Amino acid sequence: MNKYRAGGEKLAILISLLAITPLTLLYLLGLLIVPKLCLEILANGKANADTLLWSSLILSSGYALFSYWWLIIKFRNIKFSLIPKLIKIGIFIGILFTVVSLHYMCFKSPFSSSLTNISFFGILNFLIFGTPLISVITLLIFTASNESENL
Repeated sequence: MNKYRAGGEKLAILISLLAITPLTLLYLLGLLIVPKLCLEILANGKANADTLLWSSLILSSGYALFSYWWLIIKFRNIKFSLIPKLIKIGIFIGILFTVVSLHYMCFKSPFSSSLTNISFFGILNFLIFGTPLISVITLLIFTASNESENL
């Protein structure tokens, strides 16, 4: 391994940790709030599709975060082909969730594609959700380049 790759890996770890920490804190905050709301709805006997939607969003985004943390820890020592299928599925769910939420949050509507609709909160949401997306793609590129090296 050359010194440039080692420096790039250290930089990728630093950026990944800076990118994933706010998202993890936001997830933990949601983990405190949403189950309370779901339990109140279930206690009142008014369970509906929203309860199921919020519960599935919390579970799937947690699964994606777990997969991303796993990739941050293991990417230096693993080849892309050796990443477990469950982790790849979690990363795919995270990428899908990020792209959909970025589109909705940045453009305020899933059907709007005008760049003039971007607001300050859209840019803030891009920093919170988009930076981990860029970081996970970078880590996947590093793991793919591990295929050509002997580990």
